[in-house]
Amino acid sequence: MKKICPNKINTINEKEILVVDVRENFEFKEYRIDVENIENIPLSEIDNKIQEFPDNREVILVCNNGLRSEMALKFLEQRGFRNLKFIEGGIVKWIQNHLKIIGNAPDIVSHSLSLDKTCGK
Repeated sequence: MKKICPNKINTINEKEILVVDVRENFEFKEYRIDVENIENIPLSEIDNKIQEFPDNREVILVCNNGLRSEMALKFLEQRGFRNLKFIEGGIVKWIQNHLKIIGNAPDIVSHSLSLDKTCGK
């Protein structure tokens, strides 16, 4: 699986990389990770918006906890996309690694799933 831990990301603001938040629009408007090249394409709309995914640059998918972004990755790979990764643990692990977000995540996000900020366990 092509996953990347938030504490290993150091090049996410490069112009060649596109971050796609696959949460619903209302979630994205409330809070999101603080990176330059980010778009919101909800998992529920990916099939209708598949043409918005570039096939010539790396795409990193993110959601709240990694579940939807992993599903999106599998869906896109089945349709021929190859330059894909997803953020393991999603925004939860992003926050646990003290990385910046825009907006205010609810307290439950920062306390859900895991108290461990590392990945791969």
